[in-house]
Amino acid sequence: MENFNLNDIEQIITFYLIFNFIIFLCLIYIIVSLIFRVLLKNKKFEENKKNKSSNRRKKKDIIDLFWTEEKDSKGKTIFKRGVLIFLILFTSYYIFSSVNFILNNIDIVKKVLKIE
Repeated sequence: MENFNLNDIEQIITFYLIFNFIIFLCLIYIIVSLIFRVLLKNKKFEENKKNKSSNRRKKKDIIDLFWTEEKDSKGKTIFKRGVLIFLILFTSYYIFSSVNFILNNIDIVKKVLKIE
């Protein structure tokens, strides 16, 4: 693949497969993080987070960004959670439609992945 050629269907399918795999991994990470956040909510864990020094800057992941409760506005919290659920559903739809596309073009995918 020394030359990038958009007319070569095998190169396009290769990039498409790589892109879909990365999106699928991100979707799995978000869903698993959300499950652990909602189902395994542990008050001791939250208290330990509050007791740590505030001088450290904690990296926020996507779940912290969208799932934390806003103290001043309940509507803002509901909106943020709705946006997160919409993104998960939209990404899931994209993954399922890409699987359908891959199944329709299975002969090219086999050629790209060198499967006999």
